[in-house]
Amino acid sequence: MKKMISTICVLTQIFLLSACFFDRAERSSEPPERIEQNRSTNTLSSEFETAAERIAFLSEYLVMPTEIIDADFHVIYHDNSGFLPGPSDWYVHVAVLVEPDLIDEWILGFEETEENPIENMPRWSGVPTENVNWQGIDETSEFYKRPNSRTSWRIVYRDAGIILIYVSSSPVMPPNSW
Repeated sequence: MKKMISTICVLTQIFLLSACFFDRAERSSEPPERIEQNRSTNTLSSEFETAAERIAFLSEYLVMPTEIIDADFHVIYHDNSGFLPGPSDWYVHVAVLVEPDLIDEWILGFEETEENPIENMPRWSGVPTENVNWQGIDETSEFYKRPNSRTSWRIVYRDAGIILIYVSSSPVMPPNSW
């Protein structure tokens, strides 16, 4: 009798485990309720013809507190939300052109600093300047960084309405192959 009860218990456990396994397998083949597109990219603003196209693309990777007139950028984003999800990595260099009276909205939550972040960001030379030519501006720039962060900067050319933005998931620059 004990042997029969023991066998029934073992068979019941096998049945329950196999039911759980097959149920999980069936559920995993169904599309998720919310399908997200892989957002990985290595994109330059020069790949877009119009300001509207550049702004639409950039709005997928950067929160914009106001409307912008135009932008030049290099967006590197590795979406690590695939099969084994993990934190994503991003390195975003942006030059935006806004109405000068809107600049303060772009630096809310940032602290002014004397540290010049351009000197520590070697990739700025790779950001296109066809639409927002910030190089050689004859104006004193203002430097801002997010408190307690080494990966979120703003460089402001207030009179020109130009803001250089650097946002990264890591203080270490990615390899050139990215």
